[in-house]
This record gives sequence, C-alpha cells and structure tokens, in this order.
Amino acid sequence: MTIGERLELFIHTCFDSQIAFSKEVDIDATYLNRIIHNKNTPGTELLIKFIEIGLSIDWLLKGIGSMFSNNQAGQELKKNITAKDQFNKLSPSERLRRWISENYDNLENLCNIFNIDYIQAYKIAYESSVPGVSFLSDLNNAGCNTEWVLSGNGSPYENNPVGTILKLKKFGFENLPIQSNEIKFEDVQINEIKTSQDLYYLIKKVVSNELDRRNKNEDYIYNTDNDSA
Repeated sequence: MTIGERLELFIHTCFDSQIAFSKEVDIDATYLNRIIHNKNTPGTELLIKFIEIGLSIDWLLKGIGSMFSNNQAGQELKKNITAKDQFNKLSPSERLRRWISENYDNLENLCNIFNIDYIQAYKIAYESSVPGVSFLSDLNNAGCNTEWVLSGNGSPYENNPVGTILKLKKFGFENLPIQSNEIKFEDVQINEIKTSQDLYYLIKKVVSNELDRRNKNEDYIYNTDNDSA
C-alpha cells in the first residue's frame, strides 16, 4: 500500500470525511486530496500534526505496527471506534470496520494475514459493496461471525480456533484460565503472547496447520477413492 492509501484508510476509519479530517489538522482539503492520490508527500510539520491527531507515522510511511499513534489521541481514537455498546445499531459495513479495528487494528493487517484482496475488502468495508461468498469465507477464517456482521445477531466471533484466540485476547493472555480446553493451539504457548505481532504469528500458525490438516484429509479421501475404484 502507498502512503496515500494508508492515509485514506485512516481517515475513513476514524473521521466522517476528508473535509472533516482536513479541518482537524488545519490543512487545505485539496492539498490533502493530492497526498491521498500520491501527488504530494506530507512534510515534517504535517507529519507532526498527524501524530498529534492519533495517526502512527511508522504505519503511515512503512506499514509497520498499529494504525494508531501511541499517545492519548491515538488510544482515544481506537477506544471510540471499538466501543461495543453501539455495535448492533450499526450497518453491516460499519460493524465490519469496527470489528477489524478492534481485532486486527486495520484493514491492511487483516488482508496481509489472510491473503485477502485489499481493493475488494476496501469496497466492502468502506463503500458498502455487497460481500461475496469468498470474502465471507475469508472473514470467517479470520475469526469473525459473518452472521453477526450482516444482521447484528449473536457473537461477533466465529466458533473456530481464530475466533477463540481473539476472544481470549480480551481476557489479557497473562490472566487466562490455564485449565481451559480452549487454549490448546498446536505447539504454540498461548500464555507467551505479549504483543500484537505475537498474536498475528499465532493466528497464522493455527490457520496454516488447519489448512495442512484439511489437505492431508483430502489426500486421504482421494487415495481411498482411487483404491476402491
């Protein structure tokens, strides 16, 4: 992704419009639009304003870490976006955006982890395009209950390994009930999870192992069918 694409993603996640954002950082809306379309690069003074409003510069420039800056403004933005008391009153695309922010920080992270087409996902999350079966399946694999996304009913989390990991994340991994059967995830120690990157590594490993099991099972069924032919 480009700087402009990340900036647009941040604006559409946290603000009502480009105009609202331009007023917050006190820059001309036309100049902001040129940055979004990669015709201009933000200078030092503007980057400082971005930090002050809650945007992480490491993520904006390099795609590293969280979308939100590690200051009060950034944490307040994320807290407001992921506030759960309003989830069920939102539209499906709004629920999806907030769920992504809460669990994967931003759309880019989600797409990178699960090899989802970013342009397609952006249109669904931010332009209210109708999600297809393939995208809903990807979202399900990412631990999201797609029925909840579409209707607001039930739990936000799918009853699968990744959904369980994301639910456990809410407890704080250091406070997990060790006796729980839900914390058996391959050979990865759940209580060693300390950072978001650790979490994403665990999710990737669980998904990879699940795919391996499915492939082995399909090979077994295929070979059995051949033997009986």
